[in-house]
Amino acid sequence: MGREKIFLIVGGSRSHTPFIEAAHKLGFLVGIFDQNPKCIGSEYCDYFYQISTHDQGKIVEKCIEIDNNFELLGIMTYSAYDMALKAVSQACSLFDLPCFSVDCIDKITDKKLMRQSLLDGGIPMAEGIVAKNSSEAVVFFKRVGPVILKPSIGGRGSKGVALCNSESAIVEYFSNLEDNFREIGVIVEKYYGGSEYSEYSVDGIIIGDKPIVLAISKKSNLGESSNFIMSGFLTDFSFKNKREGRILERIGIDSALSLGVSNSFFSVDVLLNDSDKTVVLECGVLLDCKIDRLLYFSGIDIYRLFVQMAVNLPSLAPNLEDRPSVALSFMFSDREGFIIRKGEIKKRNVLLEWEGEEGRKVQPPRSISDAIGWIITTGEDSNVAYSYAQKIRQSELYDVVI
Repeated sequence: MGREKIFLIVGGSRSHTPFIEAAHKLGFLVGIFDQNPKCIGSEYCDYFYQISTHDQGKIVEKCIEIDNNFELLGIMTYSAYDMALKAVSQACSLFDLPCFSVDCIDKITDKKLMRQSLLDGGIPMAEGIVAKNSSEAVVFFKRVGPVILKPSIGGRGSKGVALCNSESAIVEYFSNLEDNFREIGVIVEKYYGGSEYSEYSVDGIIIGDKPIVLAISKKSNLGESSNFIMSGFLTDFSFKNKREGRILERIGIDSALSLGVSNSFFSVDVLLNDSDKTVVLECGVLLDCKIDRLLYFSGIDIYRLFVQMAVNLPSLAPNLEDRPSVALSFMFSDREGFIIRKGEIKKRNVLLEWEGEEGRKVQPPRSISDAIGWIITTGEDSNVAYSYAQKIRQSELYDVVI
């Protein structure tokens, strides 16, 4: 009798639980690595290992031990942190399992390396420099006008990102930087504002070396006063039949391949104007924020697809034809306090999901991580769907008390 088959996941957060369920449906046991024994993943998994997702050495050591007792099929993470990503890459390399490389993660998590790799691959990037002090940034600002500043390493979900319209704003940004960020450098990019460009997210998966674009979504944001924090997505699955969609699909695939992404999700932020000019902002090895929930709501089981890829099972590209247009709208609090949920929605074409537990402390948005939940819905086109999602978002679903 053969050994029991196990699938390992580095991270036990709520975003990992759909992958646990997908692995179970495929008949695998699931083991979770997480520092917190009370994480939600511990309630769903078969084996829990109290090891930090950032402890590469202990994770690899435990994987070797597990492999002695089980048939180790695959290892994954849905964490955006480089240590967790590198731990998975290192462990998968040891057991010859499908995964992205450590070199790829270095390029994804260090925006300096990402910029250079994309430029070397012929990808049109936002005009920019890496500045270690405000003087360098001011010289660039004087040449190009308003600039976007962001940390070279460590910025996630709009944290540390700022639009600067003046020399004084640039000087203030650098004066507030921690010394380690100042040493690493700050990415300073030309701001492509106004109505000329629209921003899109190109999301997909690369199975082996075969790239598949799953969705192209127009991104909505909260505007300049809120640091352009993302507020939602508008998604039509007919992009392959449209000129703009084919352009975005190509640039998304080329960007991911230029960074060496393989056996992984990918997400590329792209600006596109009416003249079909593209400007790539950045690329990651996860789907853009909650695009996984949008795809799953649309009937695309990307969790099963990813697990199948990670354990070397045959994986077919999902059919994107005849899928409804969808949109996602994030909910944010307008004040500090504690959230009280006042209602749920029970409609076939609406999905309401909350971030975190009821009663948790919330605040006005400083990054996408401050979202208190999101609404996904369908419509005759993505604009209709997004308007409907916003209308629901503005209803009395919750209250914030001091």
